[in-house]
Amino acid sequence: MAFLLGLLPAAYYAFGPGSADARELRVRQEVLSRQPGTEEILHQFDELDEQVNRTRDRSLRNIALVWAATSMAAMAGWYKVT
Repeated sequence: MAFLLGLLPAAYYAFGPGSADARELRVRQEVLSRQPGTEEILHQFDELDEQVNRTRDRSLRNIALVWAATSMAAMAGWYKVT
């Protein structure tokens, strides 16, 4: 039960604040992709791709922390009640 209770805030974070930064970076990449493929544009595109990867890794770590913390709190509360 605690496992499922931890899923709710983790899912909210995954689809809300956790993915907002990556979406913004992808929009910036889309704008760059419509421009001529100069060396500078390609470099900026690659930088944004690296930032997306770092943002995604940070988001996955935070999702795991939110899920674990919520599950532990729910489990501790359950054992305290029973």
